[in-house]
Amino acid sequence: LVIETNSCPVEGCESTIPKEASAAYFYWSDNSTWLLHNETPPCVHPPTLTKGNKFCSYYHRCGCGDVVIYEKWTTILDVSTPNLNTLTILGTLIAQHDATQPLELHANFIELKGGRLVI
Repeated sequence: LVIETNSCPVEGCESTIPKEASAAYFYWSDNSTWLLHNETPPCVHPPTLTKGNKFCSYYHRCGCGDVVIYEKWTTILDVSTPNLNTLTILGTLIAQHDATQPLELHANFIELKGGRLVI
């Protein structure tokens, strides 16, 4: 785990993500809510396999691109994530405290840009 920080002026850092998103409270696994907010649901294939059912490795990249949890969103992580390139959290991502199975967060990079990650 590598944690890096950037200095911001007192008034806050500029966001590199221009999109405005409406308020939302939903479960990560709820694909219909992602679509309702004009977002593509994160990949649905298992996080340890590529689409060709090969184990992830340097030669067989797994990945689902980038996911953003927008400023007015509260998302409950109720399933393990697919392998993401970047997870940007501007809002709130909460690991479900009463999950029936272990939850895993898979991402090359996790950017907390004024958001909250509650584990």
